[in-house]
Amino acid sequence: MIDYIKSISIEFIAAFLGFLFALLLENVIEKKQKKEKTQLIIKNIVEELTDIQSSLSIYINNKHSLYSLMQTPSWDALQNSGLTIELVELPYYQDLIDSYSLIKSCNDALIIQRVNSVEVERLKEISDSINKLFDSINGG
Repeated sequence: MIDYIKSISIEFIAAFLGFLFALLLENVIEKKQKKEKTQLIIKNIVEELTDIQSSLSIYINNKHSLYSLMQTPSWDALQNSGLTIELVELPYYQDLIDSYSLIKSCNDALIIQRVNSVEVERLKEISDSINKLFDSINGG
């Protein structure tokens, strides 16, 4: 009888440890997948903002106002899918929001307020905000 109880106890402990290990492994896998997803999101955002930054540089260097919208498909997709919440824990989240808010306000001015152009000073403000974000992303 005692051997039977020992046997069941060992099986119970083994099953419990196996279950616990499975939970821990699942947690590790979820964290890795979340990290990879966040890195992909940031990569897309950096590419998008790099394109916007290069366009802004041309306007700023030539002292021309902007007459067309700045395209933000990656950011728009993130907002529409609710994935911006995934980025809240990033140390540069506020810089990210600031940059896209400035871009959105300029786009809104061109669309909603029917402003004909966005002045160079406003473009410099957006460019500076993007530079600050890039510095934050790169750890500087």
